Amino acid sequence: MNREALSFWTKAYQSGCRITHDGTSFQFQNAINYAQRMNLGGFGRFPKEEDADPPPWVYQGVEEHRRGLLSILRQEPPKRYISFFYHLLVLDYEVKPIEIHALAAGYRIRGVAVNGGQFLWSEGQCEPSKERDVAPEPPQILAHLERIKL
Repeated sequence: MNREALSFWTKAYQSGCRITHDGTSFQFQNAINYAQRMNLGGFGRFPKEEDADPPPWVYQGVEEHRRGLLSILRQEPPKRYISFFYHLLVLDYEVKPIEIHALAAGYRIRGVAVNGGQFLWSEGQCEPSKERDVAPEPPQILAHLERIKL
């Protein structure tokens, strides 16, 4: 995993620009941070994807980090979890439930710590886990938010 490219991707995301790749070209959508996402009613919810017009520094960074970005954005996550990829996620209430659910289904997905959250990384298939770990419960102040739906 190219940490420099991931660091650039994270900065772009935090500035409001989510960078993805559709197999042929880079795509730019509006992004909001997880605190703003909580206003959508729960964990694992994202606003409707809308194209963004990134600032010049993002275009420059994409050119500078092209190879590294391709290595992290061309993952092939399991379809069931793809909507959670390429977002900054909350460790305990988004990443941990995804990791546990995916492992039980025979996929190794992990969160990679970045500045401001977690980035999902797919490590492919594995033997389904027979252990039934439980994700942490949100504190009382967040109890009104829906849990992530998998």
